[in-house]
Amino acid sequence: MIANVISSTISGLVGGLSSALMSVLLAAYFLPMPVDTTHHVVGYGIGGFICGALSGFMGVFMYIRRAAKT
Repeated sequence: MIANVISSTISGLVGGLSSALMSVLLAAYFLPMPVDTTHHVVGYGIGGFICGALSGFMGVFMYIRRAAKT
């Protein structure tokens, strides 16, 4: 039980850190400064979707890797 909690916490932290890194890269290099509020909202919506998906995939991959060890 404790091992599952620790594994889930580590997976969440790695997913969150990779998501934060992707968000920084998207904001700095791929999404230019918005001209108006609509472009700002759409740009950050796309960035949030990509980062959330990356975080979810990282969590699933880490869970699969840890489950395969046991």
